Amino acid sequence: AGAVKILDQFINSSSTDQMYKDIAAIQAVLILIDTAPLDEIKKRLSLIQAGDTELKYLAEELIALSELKTGEADAAKTRLLNLTQNLEVPEQIKSRAQQYLSVIE
Repeated sequence: AGAVKILDQFINSSSTDQMYKDIAAIQAVLILIDTAPLDEIKKRLSLIQAGDTELKYLAEELIALSELKTGEADAAKTRLLNLTQNLEVPEQIKSRAQQYLSVIE
């Protein structure tokens, strides 16, 4: 995917602010989520997931969706349940996590 290659170049640019790199990484994952292996999705989101911005919760949501796609429903349920129970998770992400859980349970 040409768009992912461009996003990767942007992410690897040393002069770019980390917040923009994180947003580009999320955009790349959104493009790849239906085709990339779970390990690639996790790798692309690992720095965001370990970070201290609210984007880490979106990263968790995207990993859960990839887990669902790859047949790891139990892992996805656990991840989504954690999102619904964490008081720091933004309401929109928490709400989507609850909706996913209501469909897969």
